[in-house]
Amino acid sequence: MDGIKIGHAKCAYPPCSSNPLDTSTRRFCLDHEHYHSLCGVFGCDRDRKPFDEEEGEEPTQACEREDHQLLWRRWVKFKGQLKVGGFGRVMREKSQREKRKMRGRKVESGEESEGEGEGEGGGGSRKTVNMWSAGQMAGIQLFIHACGCPIAWEKFYTPESTSEVLSFLSSISSTPSSLPSYIAYDRACEILAAVTEEPDLQHWLSDTKFIVDAWHFAGHSKVDELCRKFCDPAPLDGSAPDLVVPLVAKGRGRRTGEEQKRVHRRAFNTEAAEQLNSWLVGFAPILRSMRADNFDFLLAVLLRRRFASRAESLERKHKGTKVG
Repeated sequence: MDGIKIGHAKCAYPPCSSNPLDTSTRRFCLDHEHYHSLCGVFGCDRDRKPFDEEEGEEPTQACEREDHQLLWRRWVKFKGQLKVGGFGRVMREKSQREKRKMRGRKVESGEESEGEGEGEGGGGSRKTVNMWSAGQMAGIQLFIHACGCPIAWEKFYTPESTSEVLSFLSSISSTPSSLPSYIAYDRACEILAAVTEEPDLQHWLSDTKFIVDAWHFAGHSKVDELCRKFCDPAPLDGSAPDLVVPLVAKGRGRRTGEEQKRVHRRAFNTEAAEQLNSWLVGFAPILRSMRADNFDFLLAVLLRRRFASRAESLERKHKGTKVG
């Protein structure tokens, strides 16, 4: 199981997940279209600043507040730079470097950072949210077999959280034993901790074990006892013998001449979801520009095609093994 940041356009009003009337000129849905004439800073209910075309003034989607006008000009400049091939990535990397430098200076001097205000507040530490372009869905969550065949998927309109992942798992588990014996996920230790605190979900633990995929497990904290003890994708202490396959080395080493030690390999591919994500990334540009209904249709077709392709490949492999 894994998530990927691919989503379709949605209404520019942040809490709304409806389709925009038009992703470019009419970025709001029908219910929130009246926001088009208001300041594009979320939370500000002032009208947009009027402009005089004869005097050479540029149209603006912000109110007369100077800080909102500054945000608008920055946004226009940034969007213009993104149109230059490769420039967006360079600017993001430059911005991240500058932020790290500033953070280091403020820590050394003992200063506290002051974030931009949100809406009418004008102060505080929250990031300002604007409505100057159509919104974007946070991503999709995929649930697949270790062989690479997709099982289920779900759209997330907010960043991937533990509660949403639990809700997704609940939607595909009609009975306590309907979940697989093992679920590999990059944040499996967080899911396991959450399940143990939810009485209604604790029945999962009798049939399902949550493990961290092999690649992410290497980066998890070595002092996290719960993660190291219960979420190891290849434990060698015998606690999960069906996750590892022991291999007996034959002969002696060429250089040392000593008997080779017995080694193990993982019985299952815990990176199947990551590999599916890397395949889906190729379709990201067209998926992001679609309406919700077209997005759902194309994604379903792609996953169905992937399932058929993997099933055919496995069948050929199985027949080849039999013949051999």
